Amino acid sequence: MKSIYLSLIFLLAIATEALAQFSEFGGGVGATNVRTDIGGVNMANTRYGVNAFYRMNFNHIWVARTELKYVNMASADKNYNDLLSENRKYSFYNNAIEASFSMEFNFLNFRYPKDEHKWCPFITAGLANYVLLGNSEGSISAFNLAIPFGFGVKYKLDDHWNLGFVYTASKTFNDKIDGITSNAPSNYTAKVRGNDSSTNDWYHFAGLTISYTLYKLKCPKHLEDEKVPTYWQGQFR
Repeated sequence: MKSIYLSLIFLLAIATEALAQFSEFGGGVGATNVRTDIGGVNMANTRYGVNAFYRMNFNHIWVARTELKYVNMASADKNYNDLLSENRKYSFYNNAIEASFSMEFNFLNFRYPKDEHKWCPFITAGLANYVLLGNSEGSISAFNLAIPFGFGVKYKLDDHWNLGFVYTASKTFNDKIDGITSNAPSNYTAKVRGNDSSTNDWYHFAGLTISYTLYKLKCPKHLEDEKVPTYWQGQFR
């Protein structure tokens, strides 16, 4: 039993050290848009979204990010100038909550070593699950796979605070975000009604973020210009 306690204490110590050395917490607000059977991305369909995230900075290049995102989505035939839209006159309003895990690839040495760059562009890709909350069909499961990918930029404000911009496009694997199959006139064919299973839905998010970085150890000012062994350099962030 004693060995179990010691093991738990050891694991807790490791987890605490990792959390303090690599952690970054943040959130943001942004604009959303969708691509469904109604039509492609259209500025008239722009709505809002918010996100909260946690970053685990493994090094100056690779970053793991977990994220929770709320996305407001809407689209309407009136925003498109084609014969199908003019005859169908359909619209939808929906909301979704997305939980995701992604990896980021930094193109510059950001914050390490010794704050070489105050800004850094990055690309990102991962896996997500989203749950629809609005007027979607009841047959939609709580488990809906999506692949979010995109790009962004980070900017260092000071020793701890960062500003950022991120854009992601999330590819889904169903065709039911707009709920069009249960609302369009029944006398239309499936193609006209919008239930075109050959094209799956997408949703997009572009937002501004702010985050706070925790450090394992802050290098004392009087030692910043000193030459120290490589091992000790690795202990300062």
